[in-house]
Order: sequence, then C-alpha cells, then structure tokens
Amino acid sequence: MIIKNLRYTRENLGLKQKDLTVLFNVTYSTTFEWETGKDTIPLKQLIKYANKYNFSLDYLYLV
Repeated sequence: MIIKNLRYTRENLGLKQKDLTVLFNVTYSTTFEWETGKDTIPLKQLIKYANKYNFSLDYLYLV
C-alpha cells in the first residue's frame, strides 16, 4: 500500500523521482524500486519525506 501512496503523493506534489533522489540522497534506481515494490523504503526515509511535505505517516499508509 505504501508503494502506491509514495508515488501518488509525489505526483500530487508535482515532484519527479529525481526530486526524491535528491531528498533521500539515493540513486534513481533506488526510488524506482521503492515505487514499484521491488524494495522497501526504509522507515527513516519515509519519516523524512512525511516531515518535509507535512504528511502524517498514517496518511501515507491510508491514501
């Protein structure tokens, strides 16, 4: 579920995957794998994203 929500919220904010690579200091392939479910986004990164864009973690899990 979080996979869909990460992409959904990113797109609604008008962000590109490249923007997430800068925020998280990871490669493009890492963000791609998070959004496609091939890898799990670490909680630490998810919290960073939620804080930066004023989302609650609940919102990211429920959207």
